[in-house]
Amino acid sequence: MVILLASIGTTIVSADDGYTFGARLIPHKMIENSNGILQIYSLYNGHIYPQKIDDLVFSSSDSSIVQIGDVNSTGFIVNMQIKAIGPGTANIQLAAPGYTPLEFPITVYADNDSPTKLVIKATPSSFSTTGSHLGYYSVELTTDSGQPAIAKSDMTINMA
Repeated sequence: MVILLASIGTTIVSADDGYTFGARLIPHKMIENSNGILQIYSLYNGHIYPQKIDDLVFSSSDSSIVQIGDVNSTGFIVNMQIKAIGPGTANIQLAAPGYTPLEFPITVYADNDSPTKLVIKATPSSFSTTGSHLGYYSVELTTDSGQPAIAKSDMTINMA
């Protein structure tokens, strides 16, 4: 005699079963005033598990540093648009039924390569009554740290 047992039903996934979130940020490092993508996927016992994440809830701990844009799913990967607003560190909190919640830290670095200051240099810095009456001055673009920077386009500067 052979007994055949069959079971039909749904699997209830709980956090105790080992389901967690996996996430990666593209690009790995973000600079202020840039955009990126946070990819979220399922992990089971530390391995990627191709399972769609339903009812994902998310938020940013500091919207002055990181803001969340459009969120869409492609198969079992959730793509979350990230906008880096200002320098600092913020956490993206993720939660969904059946998953262990995750706080994903994102550090946004200051944009030190963009020109932010105009520096005027004069040579000589002072004139004597018996010396040369000629000199020159230059205008230079620099970053916040004082490093010379290249202008993204031509700029007109009037000296009056």
